[in-house]
Amino acid sequence: MGVLKRICLIPRVNEHFAFDGRFVKSVHGHGDGVGVGLLIERSVLDRDLQLPNNQVLVFVTWDDFKELHEALDISDRETLKLRKGKGWSSGPRPFGKKGLKVADFV
Repeated sequence: MGVLKRICLIPRVNEHFAFDGRFVKSVHGHGDGVGVGLLIERSVLDRDLQLPNNQVLVFVTWDDFKELHEALDISDRETLKLRKGKGWSSGPRPFGKKGLKVADFV
């Protein structure tokens, strides 16, 4: 079972990700925003289950889920700030699609 080490807010500004004090060029720059990433560490159970090295099995606790939900809300607010109030129409929680505003989600 992969171990959830931390939930990370990862900004992308001017086609560069900021992560752990480093700035890394984005391969697919889709504009400025803040993403939520899960840092997962492979565990003994992943090897016991004979998962390929590029896969981990993650069990999420209720507290993990709540923290992830909060991080996604922060991500949306911070992305809106980076985009200077301009919504977006892609992704699972768009603000700009069909005239929706951030206030519609609050």
